[in-house]
Amino acid sequence: MPATPLVQTSAHTPEPDLFGMDPANLPDMTAAVVVLRGRVIADAKVQIQGTGPDHKTAAVVSVDLLYEGPGGHTVHVEEVFPLTHRAAADGRAAQLRRGVLAEAIAPVHRLQLVLSHAHSIKPVPAH
Repeated sequence: MPATPLVQTSAHTPEPDLFGMDPANLPDMTAAVVVLRGRVIADAKVQIQGTGPDHKTAAVVSVDLLYEGPGGHTVHVEEVFPLTHRAAADGRAAQLRRGVLAEAIAPVHRLQLVLSHAHSIKPVPAH
């Protein structure tokens, strides 16, 4: 007699799972992107800094946007250019002046969340 699953989904035998996706063939999440629009809060800047896991030096365009969606959150966006493309980075920064409506497209797997103005940050005792 076959084992009874502990969790039963509504999937029928021909379907891979509840969401219609075969777990063995999931999409590459590194290809997933998030798209945000917002108004540039202050002129963009170019900084030379180490980026990525190897900390390779690059020209990085940094800009803060006031998100146009619910909550009106501030979103910090960085676009990395190879150091040999510094002129292109400067050109991009020149386009991103205060008040300009901008659209940012970034890979989901590289998103970072910053909790500014936290009420507290404290260690949690080990159990």
